[in-house]
Amino acid sequence: MYISKYWGNFIGGSDDSLNLVAFLEDQKKEEIPLSEIFAKIGLDKQNWDFRQTIEYLEFTHSNGVDMDFHFAIDVITDLAAILLECYVNGSVNLHDLDEYNTPSRCIRITATPEEHNAMDRTLADFAQNPLSYDLHEMMDDEEIQEMARDVEALRKELYESAGRNRNYYVKAEDMKNLLPDWDGANGCIATNRITVEGCKVGYCYREKPDGDWDSGWRFTAGDESDAYMDDPNNSGIYGLNTICNDDPDIFSLLNAPYNSAFERDENNVFHQIADWEVSQSEEGKHMDLLQQCQKWLEDEEYQKIKDTLEAIPIEERTPEIDSELARAYIAGADVAERESFEKALELLAPHEEYFAEDHCWNYRIASAYYYLDQEGPALRYFEKALKARPGDEDTLEYIDDCRRRLSLPRFSKNFRERTEAAWEKFAEQEAKLRQIMDTDKNQERGEELVAACEEILHIAFE
Repeated sequence: MYISKYWGNFIGGSDDSLNLVAFLEDQKKEEIPLSEIFAKIGLDKQNWDFRQTIEYLEFTHSNGVDMDFHFAIDVITDLAAILLECYVNGSVNLHDLDEYNTPSRCIRITATPEEHNAMDRTLADFAQNPLSYDLHEMMDDEEIQEMARDVEALRKELYESAGRNRNYYVKAEDMKNLLPDWDGANGCIATNRITVEGCKVGYCYREKPDGDWDSGWRFTAGDESDAYMDDPNNSGIYGLNTICNDDPDIFSLLNAPYNSAFERDENNVFHQIADWEVSQSEEGKHMDLLQQCQKWLEDEEYQKIKDTLEAIPIEERTPEIDSELARAYIAGADVAERESFEKALELLAPHEEYFAEDHCWNYRIASAYYYLDQEGPALRYFEKALKARPGDEDTLEYIDDCRRRLSLPRFSKNFRERTEAAWEKFAEQEAKLRQIMDTDKNQERGEELVAACEEILHIAFE
């Protein structure tokens, strides 16, 4: 079992793990969608936030026994490991997960691309903030930090497995290890024309790597249109060994230096393209990640930017990627969505020294502070942005407004006036809130109630 290095200790070693295996065995199905698992045991009520288990997660076994899950994040990490096993080997033998209580039977869990990305974000949050999870009640700081390291390693493998549930041309069970002696970075990017449709590599190039995972290799069939290449759903991240299984002819090219490109001729022979440079020959054809984000930004498709950039492992994100991700959070947020601006600050703040004189970074962090009603630091960064781009009209407008606000009393209305306004708003909303409470028999609308009350309270405590 591929995941044996994870399974049985912090991941797969709890009572929740045993109950999860019992649940999967009880489904009597060979293929189970992740969404179905979520719905049947109640994980869907968490809305992909697993820091605190909001209520009992449970299911009734076919033998009539009620089985509970105590910690949502426990179940999520177990499911992530099982997903990885399914991505690598095509299925998982339930007996391998619990050899004492479960008979031998193979099942497969499937996930949509959106669920795959959401799982990646969830595991990353736990890896970074393990002490914020209710599971910490059962583990001391050292233990949960050790679990966080295992979860981060699992998350990275799950991401690199490219679990997009595509119908790959070469199946996982047919993969051979064609690169046993390869000791460099083995990540690459290839189009669906190769990995799904089974076309031979017709054109490939090696550019400067985009992180420690990246070999720099990019593989295409050579007949993809500009529109096809512009859509990130038409390509994916793979290991070099995977593409060698798709097309063994590329094996002899892999040690070529960066800024090399090769094209297959009509006789099925690869020829190197002389004097090739990615910045020249690929311009307009192969849109890089930040260019794609700019296009999505212009089309106001902010969620696509967030989903794509957050799928990149945190340790492999560049300052530019963090800054671009922060821009998506700012541009796509309503002025009342404080969480989006706080997230933008979290992404931007670590890179202040790197971007010290950069207009865009200073403008973005200033905007985040501005919409969080922190005009003091906002003014300082807007002024730095203006210094980097003198005369910029938008920056000048923000500077004038920050100065105007700072010259006013701290609150435009005193506390009595703000409290009265909040009570008026509450009176308007009371009937609606009461109706939600009266009809919410299964207590599924708690987050909606809290959000509505927070909006009212913010009037008084802005």
